[in-house]
Amino acid sequence: NRNKDQENQLSLIGPLSAKYGDDTVATMLVDLKKNPELAKLAKQLQDQQLTDWLKNGKSGGDIFSLLKLKDDGNIGSQKLQVLEDYLTIVNTKKSTDETLLNVLTKGFGGESNLVPLLAKAGIDPLMVDKSKKLEAALLTKWRDDNVPRLTVWVRLKFDDNLDEALSSGKMGIFSSMYLRTIQTTRYQRSRKSLRNMENLRWQKHSPLRRTTSS
Repeated sequence: NRNKDQENQLSLIGPLSAKYGDDTVATMLVDLKKNPELAKLAKQLQDQQLTDWLKNGKSGGDIFSLLKLKDDGNIGSQKLQVLEDYLTIVNTKKSTDETLLNVLTKGFGGESNLVPLLAKAGIDPLMVDKSKKLEAALLTKWRDDNVPRLTVWVRLKFDDNLDEALSSGKMGIFSSMYLRTIQTTRYQRSRKSLRNMENLRWQKHSPLRRTTSS
């Protein structure tokens, strides 16, 4: 009976997606998982959908397109969760390293388009934490890649309209990046000064130095 149920569920996801679209079905299943009476069925169907995508060799970018995130013009919590769930599976099964940040950046056409969407998503109570994590991931990526501040400024493509530039979220993340750079520089200088002091102290009290002097 269990195998028969699984076969029925497997045959259901195809027709559902064909009739209503992958994005609509995926979003619906996320909502239905919150319903105690339908949660089990929704979870099984969602697993089948993710597995089908994996079997068909879909990349994170492919799922971004299937979910029509770019058409929506915003980052919704439900579709984002589906995309993140799929990336977890594909990275585990295929030993790849597709990150949510990279998929979103490429899908939305660059950091200049993604940053305002993250700022907008940050207003949604359901998206506040995820938005902050993605912004932090972007800042970390710039730091790890040693991206100069001027390059970040150019990438963000600030609008000629000052009001738009200030309200888009770009100035906020650029300021955060600038402050991080200053803090990192100060920390590195502090560490260097401490090392120099330790070296001087060691040289002053070194047994080798006392032997040479005598």
